[in-house]
Amino acid sequence: MVKLFKYLADHNWSVDVVAPQGRAGWFLDPSLEPQLKDTHIYRVGVGLSTKRRIQHWRNIAKDPMKSDTGLELLRLIMRGGRIIRNLVAFPDEYLIWAFMALVKARNLLVQKKYHVVFTSSFPYSCHLTGAILRRLGGPPWIMDMRDPWAGHCFRSQSTGWRRIFDQKLEAIAVNTADAILVALPHMLDELIGRYGNSLHNKLHLVTNGFDPQDFTI
Repeated sequence: MVKLFKYLADHNWSVDVVAPQGRAGWFLDPSLEPQLKDTHIYRVGVGLSTKRRIQHWRNIAKDPMKSDTGLELLRLIMRGGRIIRNLVAFPDEYLIWAFMALVKARNLLVQKKYHVVFTSSFPYSCHLTGAILRRLGGPPWIMDMRDPWAGHCFRSQSTGWRRIFDQKLEAIAVNTADAILVALPHMLDELIGRYGNSLHNKLHLVTNGFDPQDFTI
């Protein structure tokens, strides 16, 4: 996404981004920030300092060399939390963040005129934000699917009864989007197989690539 925003700016597009605060150790790469140029970043969600504290306790709980009554209770709470998360978080554990992003994006749409809304997964929850904004009268919406959603073979949530909910949510997003980008050729066939040839007009293949400037000697 950083590379996309970098080159959009070169083509006179002004970009505003609603992004997560980021968990300690991932999602954040300060070395890429200079490439964002005039891109405005609005971060929502739990603060990074809070997430660092949570990650600290996670690391302690996962240490097999440590064991006492307090740690066993912490591990039990963590296991229970994961079970509850998997039961109620549709389509993924970032649903609450997606709602916060929706509120922020809605406020931005009231304050400024935008020509397009663009969401990119993972997480898939962000596409629900895009679909709601579009149905509330927002500008045209582009849904960028970097990985398959419904039926993803590496997602445990997509097995069993949860698959039904994934398919319904994906269908809402697909039918609402003005354009859909996918990264892999087989994703084109899968989506057309599920939703019919009517998708041809708004379904586009944009494969993964690289920035030549990163390899300039």
